[in-house]
Amino acid sequence: MWEKSEASELCREISRRQSVRKYESGEVGKDILDRLEAAISKAQRLNENQAAFKVLGAELVERPFGGAPCYLAAYAKSGEDAVINASFVLQQLSLWLSARGLGSCWLGMAKPRKEAARADGLPFFKMIAFGRGVGNIYRSSTGEFRRKALSEVSDLKRPDDILEPARLAPSAMNSQSWFFSGDSDKIRLFMAAPSFPVKGLMQPLKWADGGIALCHLWLSALEHKCFAGFEKEDANTIKPPKKNLNYLWTVNLKIL
Repeated sequence: MWEKSEASELCREISRRQSVRKYESGEVGKDILDRLEAAISKAQRLNENQAAFKVLGAELVERPFGGAPCYLAAYAKSGEDAVINASFVLQQLSLWLSARGLGSCWLGMAKPRKEAARADGLPFFKMIAFGRGVGNIYRSSTGEFRRKALSEVSDLKRPDDILEPARLAPSAMNSQSWFFSGDSDKIRLFMAAPSFPVKGLMQPLKWADGGIALCHLWLSALEHKCFAGFEKEDANTIKPPKKNLNYLWTVNLKIL
């Protein structure tokens, strides 16, 4: 588990982190990689034994991206819950890297070579490239984000500040297909259903988007001195707030 100061650090990175697509040559120091391994162990999970993480060098990645020297690969069981959990953890680690002056980028199509295709018996899911970015790796203000208005991604009647970090979450192709509903004590995360022709290709990406948004919401809740507990409710008992929305997860909030 993160210490309180560490969780606050991750939350602060949300407002300035951006995807970095070009990296300086040279390796990332062993000290940082050792600390990253410790961070992997500390990161919050939604469920256990459904994901594993491995740091890979460029030589273990097919078609390395942007000159990045290192990659953090996530391995997960197939299915909604495992993918959301893996993405929830991977985004925490992306923010951790940002806080250490390292750029990162989620990769949609990249995959490891055969010798790194599995970890702890789990198949590869997604990876992020990371390293020392070329140029400025941070946004100068939240005005640089291209995101939907909060009213488009939530119907919650509560202060905007706790949801703002979730609104800023990155998503595949900037689709922002998540939606938050509920009340002051229970926030439910929904995701727009993909159209039929691309369902098989896009569904895991949408689940990953949900995990990233859930990560940002959880960190924001902690920063606002709320206990955030996770619950997986029976989707058959929940009426979506809009058509074509699928229930994903619930965050229960309690002011500390």
